[in-house]
Amino acid sequence: MSTKSTALLIKFKWLFVLLLIVESLQGHAQDEPRYNRIQYHKYNWRAYHTKTFHVYFPAGNDSLCAFTVKELPTAIALIKKRMVGANIKDISIIIYPSTDQQYETNIGAYEPQQYTLPTFVSKGGRIVLAYNGSYDDLKQQLYNALVRQVWETQLQDDNLEAQAKGTTKPTSKSSKNDIPDWYKEGAIRYLGNGWTITDEDMLRNSFMQNHFSSYQQVLAYEPKLAGLAFCYFLTERYMPTTVAQTFTQFKKKKSLTRVIRLVTKRTLDTLYNQCFNYYSLRFKTDTSVKQASAVSGFTMPHRKGIVRNILISPAQDQVAYVDYYN
Repeated sequence: MSTKSTALLIKFKWLFVLLLIVESLQGHAQDEPRYNRIQYHKYNWRAYHTKTFHVYFPAGNDSLCAFTVKELPTAIALIKKRMVGANIKDISIIIYPSTDQQYETNIGAYEPQQYTLPTFVSKGGRIVLAYNGSYDDLKQQLYNALVRQVWETQLQDDNLEAQAKGTTKPTSKSSKNDIPDWYKEGAIRYLGNGWTITDEDMLRNSFMQNHFSSYQQVLAYEPKLAGLAFCYFLTERYMPTTVAQTFTQFKKKKSLTRVIRLVTKRTLDTLYNQCFNYYSLRFKTDTSVKQASAVSGFTMPHRKGIVRNILISPAQDQVAYVDYYN
């Protein structure tokens, strides 16, 4: 073999090696293959797609899908009204037929990314629901989940991904905007389902069974219920949009103490005292005897059907009942 042929062969081998290296680098640079993972694979999953949302459900549970599809437009419109400026789009809803099978799924999430820190970043409009035999409960889950998705998405730390990738140093500001969990959970539940007779009855029982001396004690005893009651008090004592205004202020990275001061023109300690006095006066009289007589004495006109539930207001002046009629 001539010297010229040998030189050409060497150049060809180096060119081949360079091509392999470039192809290898491009392969590593590509994202991981995308696939939809719904755990609990024994189910044959179905999907219902629209331009604004997607519903995933096991085969044989078409009624759950139909209920969700019918309720979702109303729920989205109501949540947008309650949470001024809420951005709800590209929602992926996964419905499991029971609570013990409610597992995490990656539907609705974005592509996985490599981070230098062991950080979990929640993205996308992914909502997981579980049917426990009650459509009313499924509806409450849906409304609360929509509010939670908006809350988590719009109040997340803008530098979270950069911190996780190591491209910037974490700041001293909390990624949760210094919002206590009791207020966050209470606001989500209030914006989702409001204040119900059941909630008030539970709070009344807590006041009757425990001799609270301050609202801080109520928060320590039942944080979520007390947070929900605090949000209801804000809307009753000040304006119906007070909780929504606090959400708007939270998006500006302000703490709860600062937000409360801006919205109500009162300090947080002052609101604690006002809230405690509000419910103490509301539950001051023990009406257990009146309740017993009221339950045994009232009559309910209703159509032919089955009475499913009876609720009596804490003041014993109103009765609400739900009947089922086929």
